[in-house]
Amino acid sequence: ITGNNVIIMLDGMPLNSPVDGAIDWSTVPIHPRDLERIDVVRGPVSTIYGANAYTGVIQLVSYRGFGTVPQGAVRAEVGIDTAGHPVTDLAGVYSRAGERFQRAVFAHASYDSVFSDSQSGTLEPRISGALLARLGATLAAGQLDFEVSGSIAHGSSLEHFVLEDIREQRLLGMAQLRFTSRDLPGALGTIGAFARTQLRAIQTDRLDYSGFSYDGTRSARTSVGSEFTLVPHPTLTATFGAQFDLDRVTAPYIHPDENGDYRTGWGFYGRFAWDPTDRWSFTGALRGDIPTMTGDLAFSYRGSLVYHTDDLAIRLVGASAFRAPTYVEVGGRFVDPTSGLILLEGRPQLQNPANDGGEIALTVSPRAGLRLGATAWVGRMRNLVIEDFAPIVRRTFVNEAGSRWFVGGDAEAEYKHSDLLLLSAFVSYTYFVPRDDTQVPTVGTEDINASVLAGLMARGSLRSDSMRYGLSVALATGRDYLMYAGVPTSILTANIDTSVQLSAMLEQQVGSSLPVWLSLRVQANLPQQAESPLPGASMAGTSFLIGVEHRRN
Repeated sequence: ITGNNVIIMLDGMPLNSPVDGAIDWSTVPIHPRDLERIDVVRGPVSTIYGANAYTGVIQLVSYRGFGTVPQGAVRAEVGIDTAGHPVTDLAGVYSRAGERFQRAVFAHASYDSVFSDSQSGTLEPRISGALLARLGATLAAGQLDFEVSGSIAHGSSLEHFVLEDIREQRLLGMAQLRFTSRDLPGALGTIGAFARTQLRAIQTDRLDYSGFSYDGTRSARTSVGSEFTLVPHPTLTATFGAQFDLDRVTAPYIHPDENGDYRTGWGFYGRFAWDPTDRWSFTGALRGDIPTMTGDLAFSYRGSLVYHTDDLAIRLVGASAFRAPTYVEVGGRFVDPTSGLILLEGRPQLQNPANDGGEIALTVSPRAGLRLGATAWVGRMRNLVIEDFAPIVRRTFVNEAGSRWFVGGDAEAEYKHSDLLLLSAFVSYTYFVPRDDTQVPTVGTEDINASVLAGLMARGSLRSDSMRYGLSVALATGRDYLMYAGVPTSILTANIDTSVQLSAMLEQQVGSSLPVWLSLRVQANLPQQAESPLPGASMAGTSFLIGVEHRRN
């Protein structure tokens, strides 16, 4: 039901909602094309990123600029999707990485495919807009960075508890202040501190809709933290830190005892890195957290051993992490608007779901420009939160008895011939060990995950970098859904066939002296199918975008 198994971060700011841990991609305040990179950390990493880094972390890093020359771009793209609906995207970027001051501004607005209003039968656009501004200052004492962002999205609400399309507006505001000192004398390394806040609101048109909705949802999360690093020896580094969280959620579907309360949480951690030789590295970490929703102390740990040379690396990792139950799971009270009956209620006594795992990885570079890698992993999930539909009237969230084991592995390859051609490929396989379930699945099963994922990509530039191209193909094996959803509840099933996604991009500069680029982007999905059992879920079909972009240094 919830999405806080993975933390999604933008420049260090978590984007997960404190209400249910989910990610609302329509309100992410930056366009994917304005990201400098995406860092993915797989596995239990709570010791590094906090309590809810349960199965991994995805870090979105905004464009930083290169050198001290101001850089900017204005971009416009228009196109259509499979259903013939228009798709439009407008964006502007300005960035300058100066020696003393650094600043950047990102703005974008999009007009996406339309959705059907179930009450009136009319079609309305899905519109979103966002602004992100970043300011950095290099001081005598260290680096000070301030970032503020906001977004608004108008479109369809189609989620776990809302199974009809309704008009909905979602707002997100975030701010973050970070400081990192310069290297300090003696055994002291650096001192860092941060403060960040996130505000969310959801509004729906209650005059046109009488069913359950997320209307009236308001949430606020504020976090402050600090850490310091010690370097007692050139081969040994130790880091110690602490974090304080303050949450407040108000919503009509939250229990009166939980609604509007201020909840506090704490986290403290220690990490060390030891490099006894130029080929061996040891790291270890231990973290304790008291989440805002449970108040119980929980520990997570992580350790790794790495052997590395110029063309070989072997890594062995063992870790344990947990996620905290959400407001919905602990304090939710979902009422049938028609009968007034409480259909699903949170449980304050929930335990923290945990994930224990280990992996071994090998990376080799047999020749210049070629990198090969392979990883094998094993994991165990405990205390999973599920919806208990055994009671006839009032259902509750409970911890699942027993554990779920899974094993898997992946392989990847990358070859860079030159700026003309970069090839990369990957394949991943995950297998969930069968178990005798005495409980009927109520949210989903392992079957909703594709067991095999694979992809191949080629990209590069031609004509002295005046033409750029990219081609990719991705495959995901079939999935089966069996889940309860909606208020009141329905049983949703779906069989999703094996799917293939094809993407192509071509950019061409208009003349050698004009900073104007023309682009064509095509994405096709085979077969054209909805990838979710939720009624009215959009089709994964084909889209065409043509664009013009003005870039200036």
